[in-house]
Amino acid sequence: MFDQHSHDWQQDLAPGDVVLYRFPTTEDLPDGEAPKMRPCLVLDTPRLGDRRFAKLAYGSSAYGKSNRGREVLVRQAPSITTAGLDRPSRFTLNRTLLVSLDHPGFEAETHGDPASGTSMRR
Repeated sequence: MFDQHSHDWQQDLAPGDVVLYRFPTTEDLPDGEAPKMRPCLVLDTPRLGDRRFAKLAYGSSAYGKSNRGREVLVRQAPSITTAGLDRPSRFTLNRTLLVSLDHPGFEAETHGDPASGTSMRR
């Protein structure tokens, strides 16, 4: 799922990109364990002063009944590949988070470039 680029992903990040981020969930995790890395759709990249942020939509390969109608589906093979995904996924627009691009949830040092692909850029 990782595309190991040597570019500055924070500078190039734009709405429509897919990134890997430790999106917090309501499930119980063992003490000290962080949420798992998951694909997130970048909805916006606002600035506040000299800091840049990303508004992320939660991504999952599960296709439950919740949040229907407020989601972006990526199901076709060419779109899955372009987005840097390894399976069909959906991004839930009712589950979003605004985070600084230097937030440790991106874990760029451990996983390389967290920007896995571009899915819906126009």
